Amino acid sequence: MTIAAILLGEESWVTVFLTFCLLSLLLVQLVQRAIFLHALRNVPYPTALPLIGNAFQISGSQEEFFQNLVKWSQKYGDIFLIWVGLRPFIFLYKVEAVQPLLSSSVHIDKSLEYEYLKPWLGTGLVTSNGEKWHFRRKLLTPSFHNSLLEIYLKNVKEETNVLISCLQKEAGKWFDVVPYAKRATLDIICGQLK
Repeated sequence: MTIAAILLGEESWVTVFLTFCLLSLLLVQLVQRAIFLHALRNVPYPTALPLIGNAFQISGSQEEFFQNLVKWSQKYGDIFLIWVGLRPFIFLYKVEAVQPLLSSSVHIDKSLEYEYLKPWLGTGLVTSNGEKWHFRRKLLTPSFHNSLLEIYLKNVKEETNVLISCLQKEAGKWFDVVPYAKRATLDIICGQLK
């Protein structure tokens, strides 16, 4: 049986139905993408190339990436986005912009990148969404009550001052902050065990 006979014969309803389903899915995706892009229309961003976005501008060293972020924040202000492929990543530089997101109980869905952490971290507070996240958050909230945190505040302040003095020695030049952050974190944790 030829293709024309299949398309024009009794089996044509299958072809029409599958084509309709495929086009419907494509249309839904296009509408969702258009709504998403419309919401981002006023957020400034550096010139991006089709399909790869700004990936060519962030593919260098960590120092170059950080320099680009600083340059873009100076040029575009406290909120801007960069495109990595077809995905936008929004950068916020003011507490006033970040606070509503961090305190929201609505905007708690994790991005696609968190899926890569699940095999390593499991489905915990960091990687979970929705009801599972709410339940785990309720379990941990008493651990961060003000009265409990005040007990540890003295040690945190001391170790923060040590960290600041170490970072001040490096002021004016590029350096890797990770070893300092690791040391400060470990000192704070170990200081709580005294």
